[in-house]
Amino acid sequence: MKDLVFVESNTTGTGVAALETAARLGTRPVLLTDRADRYRGLDGTPAEVVVCDTGSVDALTQVLEARGGRERIAGITTTSEFYLPHAARLARRFRLPGNPPESVEACRDKAETRTTLTAAGLPQVPFAVVRDAAHTADAVARVGLPCVVKPTDDTGSRNVRVCTTGAETAEQVDAVLAVRTNVRGQPTSGAALVEGFAEGREYSVELFSEAGSTTCLGIVEKSVTGAPYCVEHRHVFPAPLPDEDAHRIVDVARRAVRALGVQEGATHVEVMDGPLGCVPIEVNCRPAGGMIPELIRLVSGVDVVEQHVRAALGLRAVLPVTPPEGAAGIQFLTADAAGSLEGIEGVDTARELSGVHAVTVTAEPGARVAPATDAYGRLGHVIAHAGSPEEVRLTLDRAMALIRVGVKSARCPVAVDYDTHDPAIAADPYPTYEQLRSGCPVKWSRAWGGFWVAAGHREVAAASRAAETFETSHEQADGTVQGVSIPPLGHTGRLVPLEIPSPDSLRYRRLVATFYAPSRVRARTAEFRALAAACVDDVIEQGSCDLVQALTLRLPAVLTLRDIGLPEDRWHEVDSLIHDALLRAPHDLDGSREAAQLACLEIIEALDDQLEDGEDRPDLIGHLLRSTVDGAPVKEEDIVSIMYLLLLGIDPTSTLTATALWYLARNPGLRARLSADRSLLPRAAEEFLRWVSPVQGTGRTATRDVTLGGQEVRKGERVLLTWASANRDEAVYETPGEVDIDRAAERHLAFGGGPHYCLGAGLVRAMFTAMVEEVLDRMPDYRIADGAEVTWFPDLSSVYGVNSLPVEFTPGPRRR
Repeated sequence: MKDLVFVESNTTGTGVAALETAARLGTRPVLLTDRADRYRGLDGTPAEVVVCDTGSVDALTQVLEARGGRERIAGITTTSEFYLPHAARLARRFRLPGNPPESVEACRDKAETRTTLTAAGLPQVPFAVVRDAAHTADAVARVGLPCVVKPTDDTGSRNVRVCTTGAETAEQVDAVLAVRTNVRGQPTSGAALVEGFAEGREYSVELFSEAGSTTCLGIVEKSVTGAPYCVEHRHVFPAPLPDEDAHRIVDVARRAVRALGVQEGATHVEVMDGPLGCVPIEVNCRPAGGMIPELIRLVSGVDVVEQHVRAALGLRAVLPVTPPEGAAGIQFLTADAAGSLEGIEGVDTARELSGVHAVTVTAEPGARVAPATDAYGRLGHVIAHAGSPEEVRLTLDRAMALIRVGVKSARCPVAVDYDTHDPAIAADPYPTYEQLRSGCPVKWSRAWGGFWVAAGHREVAAASRAAETFETSHEQADGTVQGVSIPPLGHTGRLVPLEIPSPDSLRYRRLVATFYAPSRVRARTAEFRALAAACVDDVIEQGSCDLVQALTLRLPAVLTLRDIGLPEDRWHEVDSLIHDALLRAPHDLDGSREAAQLACLEIIEALDDQLEDGEDRPDLIGHLLRSTVDGAPVKEEDIVSIMYLLLLGIDPTSTLTATALWYLARNPGLRARLSADRSLLPRAAEEFLRWVSPVQGTGRTATRDVTLGGQEVRKGERVLLTWASANRDEAVYETPGEVDIDRAAERHLAFGGGPHYCLGAGLVRAMFTAMVEEVLDRMPDYRIADGAEVTWFPDLSSVYGVNSLPVEFTPGPRRR
């Protein structure tokens, strides 16, 4: 008996069914997975489970070769959208049935799909690909409004939003670009697709191809929720269409499949039929999700999953020879409000209705729920089977009238005394965060005159995206600015661009984003490693050091001063001023302001030198002096503010890296794993960003009355967005207090969110990687020094993490 190899799978539904089908067709189903525990019902299948690295085609090839290679394999497939390219490449390597990898990859990349279909002459909406947030305005100008913003390579309507203004578009592009890895831990494309909003009725065409010949299994009518999140909530099969319209829609779907080069197996083509004609939106080289295969089976008797498996084995499909009879439909259960799920009532009564085939509940009581923004917000479904689409709709309506989704409101009267400046809380903030999230995720703190604390991931992310409602600065009656600090620091100026209201801040963000563009950061990799090596050189012969002073603080400080144009040998003095400015507030505001002013004087001196020399210098001051905002030169006071904000980024980079190195010193297993496989460092960086969250939270001010997490926030009230608490939210991450570099940490908010997402995110990641690699290379046996004290920042308001890390190690030679 040969193996039918599955490279991962859907975690429920068609995934488990495909494994069972493989066995029924006389093969041994073998599931290659990096985490078997994500599959519910796997133990009840006949599948052999092989836990391995599924992120690399080369690693998968080695696993299969070790198991006997092609002689043992009957086919290679997957039902997971994320692993279709992997399965296609492996099938080609082992000379097994499958679609061309190039075609699968073109379908997987929505931007490439658009390009290919446009070249083939198929109707398409205008579109633009954005890889750098600074180019969002150009994309809007090209595409127009309203538009749809989505990732180029995700599924399940994740991070898809209809935007009606430039500010909304910029927020959503930032949200998409902030996601570094998908739910399976794979790196994302780092690109957002901005496309025109196609009006009309939405359908999906279910096709099946054999040797390039394509059969239509039917058309599904889709109903979606209203903007801004167009989530599919009802499917009816077959769609009640006149023959002429059905033929026209199927013809467009077939042309799309041919243009993309799909030759084998099931294809799910989503189209919009409206004023532009029939516009193909997506082409997926797999069976449809959303239980559509079950609807097709009920009506036509065709098991789409079985045909998918047969195609992988090179067997002929068993397809219908007569039109389907009757109709079937599915309605998804969702929450109408945010809160905790009390339960879903009326399920048994709904099951007794004539025409109801099944009622399934997938959410557990007590789960945090909210109105769905993507397919992952569904709580269950009702499936109906009747004589016509009209009867199916009526049956679904009757069933839904009997079902009540009970949600306990997130509103609560709880008031707390949470204070980011309290050393007792800073000693271990995470139990406090857990308390803040419990019950309702937004609570009122009585500290510092009162402010709201947003602690849940959903609420923090939502508020960060709604920058026009939750602004980063607000001018008070006395002329001072209420910025991101709680309490206000009494400043009359604003940090540029952080404390400039959106969308005006975007003009300044573009200036800095250009200087720290991903391509420029990548080009500096050797520079970062060279500086890390120089830092280690200065202590490597001693056999001991404080890693913070020797490396994790020195490197980002020197690089920041280098970028700004300040003398690099003054890094310690400048950083000490920043420390004083941060840690003296709010108890010693005069001392805090004095330290901040002295740091700004350092910048002003460098700016004056630049103006006096008149040289076209390559540093950031030179870049800003050559730039314009709205056609005018950048004001000198704005340049100073931008430079000061960059200096504030030194300590978060240091504490992120130092805390990670402290953790690795205490967890030799993970340290050994990272030492052996440096390709894991990007994933480790994301997980440590989530786990450490060096910037624990920043403040906002409500510009209008608004509901957040069930609480009524009034205009002018302060709201603290606690990034660190959101990153430990149990509703998003399993065992959030543990470091797990295999988890999908892409939704972390360590860099904030929305239009104020950290401009230096890529730079921080690059510096982190350079420093950790240097330590693993040169100090492989480092350990926390005997009897030494590791200290942490005593305040949560600005930065948090390890502040000193005394270590010992085997001395080594200098490299320079």
